[in-house]
Amino acid sequence: MEIDDILEHEREKHERLDSLLNYISFGIGSIIFVIFFAVVLALVFWFLSPQTGTVVAEPHIVLLDEFVEALEATENPEIFDMRSEKDYSASHIPRAEMVKTDKCHTFGIDVCSRKSSCDSTTTAFYYSVKGEDYHEVRYALSVSKSSCWSEVYLLEGGFVAWNSSGLETE
Repeated sequence: MEIDDILEHEREKHERLDSLLNYISFGIGSIIFVIFFAVVLALVFWFLSPQTGTVVAEPHIVLLDEFVEALEATENPEIFDMRSEKDYSASHIPRAEMVKTDKCHTFGIDVCSRKSSCDSTTTAFYYSVKGEDYHEVRYALSVSKSSCWSEVYLLEGGFVAWNSSGLETE
């Protein structure tokens, strides 16, 4: 009987050891899976990152005086109106082009501004109705594939500030 007890005891030890090894291997397998998944996710986000190697201009939100001063000091400025087509048709800053902000969200600043090519020495000027929609420009700058401008100015107070100051409109 003593041998049977010893064999039974050894069998129980073996079963406990087997159970412990299964538990450890499951834990290690789970950790490896989590690490693998994290690496894959990091690679996907890195690969899909729109700003691979480009530096996009940080926008300056400025008051009307500084906006006009920068506009006058810039050779061939690019001016973009972010208001509705109806507002743009009624009146806009001279030489301004209308921008469809929904395209900014989807494609980035270079596409929504209809830029066929980017010249990083050019300065861009954006305005909205009252200066409230600049999150669109900021977001569009962040998803752009290229750096289209050396500087970007956003008019605080928007077209309302421009128009109420009596500056020229078209």
